[in-house]
Amino acid sequence: MLQLLPGDIPTLQSTSTGNWTRPDNVFGTEGTIEAVISCSTEPFLRGLKTDHLPILLPLNLEVPQTDITLRLNWRDIDWEQFNTALSTALTPLPPLPLASADEFQQMAWHVMTAITTAMDKCIPHSKPCPHSKPCPHSKRWWTCTLSNL
Repeated sequence: MLQLLPGDIPTLQSTSTGNWTRPDNVFGTEGTIEAVISCSTEPFLRGLKTDHLPILLPLNLEVPQTDITLRLNWRDIDWEQFNTALSTALTPLPPLPLASADEFQQMAWHVMTAITTAMDKCIPHSKPCPHSKPCPHSKRWWTCTLSNL
């Protein structure tokens, strides 16, 4: 815990003696201290017949925006077309026994290339929901069904 209010700022004026003291403290964690712009008191905002001073704590609470990127739409894939494209891409590869680690790595690279090529050809990209405007704060778990509800 870190003290956010500097130590030399009084927060209470005694009603009987008029002395200034500091019984009120403001603490925060290391994660919240980055959001704190300043921490101070404002004697002019003190209410009538009150002894405590208001503590002003402006925070910088920017919401991180997400980039709108198209993702592969695995729900609308035509699996027969995908299997055909994948079989076509894998056909030139001979099914040989792999004798060395280099042959294994080369075959793995060819298989991954074939899968990637079939994905690029056959899997459509998801589009933002037509019922809502694309929002930079939107999340992937939000669906059109939730918008309709």
